[in-house]
Amino acid sequence: LYGRVLCGVCQMICPDQAIRWVEEKPYNPEKVVIEY
Repeated sequence: LYGRVLCGVCQMICPDQAIRWVEEKPYNPEKVVIEY
């Protein structure tokens, strides 16, 4: 849940940060892809 919320917040404020977060935490790509 934390990962999904973080990605959503970053997308609204700064999409670039969301992309970096995905690269830094690739151990859980499914949740990121669903929200992205």
